Amino acid sequence: MKQLDFLLGEFNLSYTNLTTEVVTTGQATSVGKVIADGRFYEITQYIPVPGITAVWLIGWSDVDKRFVSFYYDDWGHHGTFTSPGWQDGQFRITGESAVFGLTHRFVDAYETEADGTVVKKGYVHVGDDLVPGDVVRFQRA
Repeated sequence: MKQLDFLLGEFNLSYTNLTTEVVTTGQATSVGKVIADGRFYEITQYIPVPGITAVWLIGWSDVDKRFVSFYYDDWGHHGTFTSPGWQDGQFRITGESAVFGLTHRFVDAYETEADGTVVKKGYVHVGDDLVPGDVVRFQRA
């Protein structure tokens, strides 16, 4: 679980959404905490515009020998993801979510910068292509 410590604490987020017709930017917050006697981390993000709270539960699966993650938000979207952990300087997590009435495959690639800033680059599978979806910068509050 120590591999996930980069997500713990309070963060101010700045994001760029690349999936909209006109690229949009905004601010959000994130709080990561340990739950379930240290077996899972809960990451809660609040995005004021458009007004959504999203939650990720991430933990290590001894059975699968990888990280597992469950996502849900207050709009009814949900998904499941997995990750082998940190490799080649990235924590990549992949899976599927049911969002906006369809199922999409996603990849989120997290990296940490020297100053402690966490950068997440999100991608969406479109056919055989992996298309950039967003960039989110996590700065400690």
